[in-house]
Amino acid sequence: MSVVSRWPAELTWTRQWQRDRGWRDWPQLFGQYTTPTDQDLTRSPHLRAMLQVEAPIPLGDLPPAPDGPEDSVASAARRAVVVLTRELNDLLDPVIGQLEAGVPADQPRGTKPS
Repeated sequence: MSVVSRWPAELTWTRQWQRDRGWRDWPQLFGQYTTPTDQDLTRSPHLRAMLQVEAPIPLGDLPPAPDGPEDSVASAARRAVVVLTRELNDLLDPVIGQLEAGVPADQPRGTKPS
């Protein structure tokens, strides 16, 4: 699973690396990252940070696979989606919460890294 994130703190502390090229973050619309337009890309480079998450997901609560057409496939599929959503939320909520806070975990809230 990939998660789009803000730029790493190491890129936000100074702008020297940008060398006056006008680097832009990925555009957002209503809080969701969107793809820059072709016109935007002709004006300046864009940098999108992404985190790749690879982790085991507990599957013990998944329903058994249906044995045949007489079994309720729709019910089993709904249950599987509920289980996977719950497990992914449990795994990723703390990561996304930290990204949304925008403060390194070792920094008190309201302060900037030195």
